[in-house]
Amino acid sequence: MIGVVLYLNVSEALLLDIDRRERLLRESETIDRESAPDFLGLVRDLLLAVQGDPDGIVHQADDLVRQLKEQHAGFVPGKSQEDARRRLQNVRLATTHPDDRIAGLTAKKLALQENLASRLRDVVPCAVELACVEAELIETLRLRDALEERRKAINTSRVYPEVREFADDLHAEHGVTYKHFAALGPEERLAIARILLRR
Repeated sequence: MIGVVLYLNVSEALLLDIDRRERLLRESETIDRESAPDFLGLVRDLLLAVQGDPDGIVHQADDLVRQLKEQHAGFVPGKSQEDARRRLQNVRLATTHPDDRIAGLTAKKLALQENLASRLRDVVPCAVELACVEAELIETLRLRDALEERRKAINTSRVYPEVREFADDLHAEHGVTYKHFAALGPEERLAIARILLRR
């Protein structure tokens, strides 16, 4: 299906007027040959995030792109780069020169980008809302995990972590040990309680 759509739109290159063809060729020169955006990768990641692609469209597209690259590089068994060059001059592709095919592909690329941009106006708000909900869900899960760890620690020692930290700090900073706690009288405990309750 993808190949058919490509064929139909590339064949339209012959119908382009000369000015539009030149504009498209200039546009094609701005394309980075080495690190063009990996739209298929983006789509794959998006579908993976929402457990999509039940029809395997991305998998089919992956295969098609891989075959195209292999064919043009001459890696397909029994094929060569010369074969790829001949394909560009094949009558079935309705083009006699790479520039015509480049113009047609660039026109198709721009049309698809415009179509995608218009559809993203509906998709992006939904994706942003999903990101916010997921972020809040993760933070809430972390909070629950922390509360459960705290609860386990309390059930094990019957002492809150903050109380243990306070006792550790008293020992580290002032040399207070369990003997000092054991020696506290009612009045001293009341004085400490008043200090803590005042906060």
